[in-house]
Amino acid sequence: METLTINATNKDEAIKQINAFRLKNKNKWYQINLTYLPFTFKMKAWNTWVQIDRKYEGEELIDNAGSSMEQSVSQFKQYLQDRIR
Repeated sequence: METLTINATNKDEAIKQINAFRLKNKNKWYQINLTYLPFTFKMKAWNTWVQIDRKYEGEELIDNAGSSMEQSVSQFKQYLQDRIR
């Protein structure tokens, strides 16, 4: 499984990188490790479905989420926009 690691200060740029990585890994599982201070997001996804989405502050898990299974690309990007804060 391929993993994208991002240390971001610009959320929109991070979402662009995630979407580009999704396109490179069509029909395969992939992982995202995103640091967007003060949080770290660890995601496992298939196409536009974010199956596991854990949000950490330091070492503490503060939220565990996931998206709908068959989202459109715009819904996927909106999910990321809403989730990454």
